[in-house]
Amino acid sequence: MPLRRLLNVLRVIFLGVFIAAIGARVAWTKYPEHVDKLDEWIVEASQHEARRELQSARKAQEDGEPEVAVEHLLNVAEVTEGIKRGDRLESVRAPSLMALRDHYHRTGDLEKALEWANQLHELDERNLPNELARARLMGALQMPEESLALLAWLNDLTQGQDEYGLAYFDQLVRAEQGKEAVELLLQMEKAHGLTRPMKAWEIRYRQTGTPNPAALTFDLKGEKSVRGGVEVEVAADSLTDVRIDAPRGASIFLQDPTLVLSLNDGSEVKLGLEDITRLNHLNEADGGLLCRSQQDPFMVWSAPELPAGAVITGAVFQAGLRPILPERLYEFLSSDLGTQSLQEVAAEHQAGAGTDIEHARLLKLQELLRG
Repeated sequence: MPLRRLLNVLRVIFLGVFIAAIGARVAWTKYPEHVDKLDEWIVEASQHEARRELQSARKAQEDGEPEVAVEHLLNVAEVTEGIKRGDRLESVRAPSLMALRDHYHRTGDLEKALEWANQLHELDERNLPNELARARLMGALQMPEESLALLAWLNDLTQGQDEYGLAYFDQLVRAEQGKEAVELLLQMEKAHGLTRPMKAWEIRYRQTGTPNPAALTFDLKGEKSVRGGVEVEVAADSLTDVRIDAPRGASIFLQDPTLVLSLNDGSEVKLGLEDITRLNHLNEADGGLLCRSQQDPFMVWSAPELPAGAVITGAVFQAGLRPILPERLYEFLSSDLGTQSLQEVAAEHQAGAGTDIEHARLLKLQELLRG
């Protein structure tokens, strides 16, 4: 092609680009609502298939068809491959990868579960619940070093909070690293206490003529590992039953739980342990109720038969409270490995600097173990 003709072609191309740019600028300035609609249409069209597949997967799961749901989820994973964090389709890809990870975990295919967890890690390495799932899967797949390294990082990042610290503890025990497990328990006790029966207690009470119970949520006051009592009052007319919910996952012993009912004539009726009509995730032991890391611990008292004209006008829940070690910690510290490790760590701390503080924490561990 002659040079002149080539230059003319380039001039036409640049002129067309210039005119298109001017047209887009004019359209954006004078008709922004139409441009926005066009943009939304283009984005929706590009995302439609992935979103439709995800919706189909959720519907199949609700209909009890897990295999069909997995097919749709695999389609989503394929369509959204290459999506990065911050892209529009991240909100579609992330839950799909999570669902695939959980499906294969439930069905026992741990290798596939880890593959999908790793893909979710590539999408968002700051997804801490997924990092915890990855670490647990690694441990289950005989990858102890990788699992411990990831759990140690999560423990440091979260300062041993909740399931992250306990997951690290569990893996240390499996690896028979008893001294490290005891040191971790000491760190957790120092940071936030190993027993936390303080937050999110709840009283639910039902009144005559009201089908749904009212609820009162309260926190206990005191130290992180509290010893003492709890007393909470409910002011309500015509109570028919009262339910006391302990915090989910709490490890506690409730001594002599009592509900004191106030009547309209000024008298009181006391209901004790033997009057409880329902217990859930609580076991009777030594004149009280024992709960070790259960997910839904509660007790229910139903109103007793009252004299004619008597009406319940209020109630007070009373109980002695003693924190105890969660089941997994108790089992470890009671085992040969735990006992020996606790003794070794105690000897090291007593021989080193700062023995008073460390020894006090060790004594607290031993006290909880005896409790």
